[in-house]
Amino acid sequence: MMPENLPKATFESMLETANSNLRDHPDDLMALLNKGLFLACLDRFDEGFACMDQAAETATREENTHILEVSYLCKGASIFRMNRYKDAIPYFQKALKINPDNDLAYFFTGNTLVEMQKFEDAIPHYDHAIRLKCKFPQVYCKKAFALNCCGKHQAALECLKEVLLTHPDYADAHFEMGNSYMSLEKYRHAIRCHRRAVRADPRHKMAYLHLGISYMLIGQYPIARSYMEKALELAPEDPDVMGALRLLNTRYPIDDDAFW
Repeated sequence: MMPENLPKATFESMLETANSNLRDHPDDLMALLNKGLFLACLDRFDEGFACMDQAAETATREENTHILEVSYLCKGASIFRMNRYKDAIPYFQKALKINPDNDLAYFFTGNTLVEMQKFEDAIPHYDHAIRLKCKFPQVYCKKAFALNCCGKHQAALECLKEVLLTHPDYADAHFEMGNSYMSLEKYRHAIRCHRRAVRADPRHKMAYLHLGISYMLIGQYPIARSYMEKALELAPEDPDVMGALRLLNTRYPIDDDAFW
């Protein structure tokens, strides 16, 4: 549901598969929903919504509650992608009205509330998703992020330990655990976690950045610079990385000021 971080060509291939399925089976409502979802992933929202609405209308007429439930999830996730967070929530609520045990609807609602910076409100939705055995390990990281934003760092650590029991190489879990330790000013613990994150995902720019910040905060400036420069290599002109490097340069100037 609403796959992220995939190349445009992958979405185009998925869209062609959905179109092919519809050519062979014009009444396949799930293929129609998939087509709508992949169109939305390509930012062709009007076309995508037309497919989703058509599927929802047919499902309502045929009293197919499963397709209707999925159509609400697809449309809510697509509206979320447009950053229209307040408008997305009613669609997840409609899906939950049909199926109160829909783990994805709780997960997406939590994500939407986080984007609206309603962190306390998001946590119970993640708890519901976890209780319903949500398939996405991200649910633990998202919950931990919300807990960290609420200042509940120890609770965030416990949440992350739970997901790492089943996904020991999950980079985002190690990254968020490092953030918890940074907030607790346990920088050496944070460094260990962020190192595990970059071992699991060598392109995790934020883990490199936070490694740099932690090393800067314990006064190991050359190591800090090496990690920040790695983050900049992965994300040129990223304002967070540039800002951290500027702060580092006030504490540990370099002779070559070409960067500035």
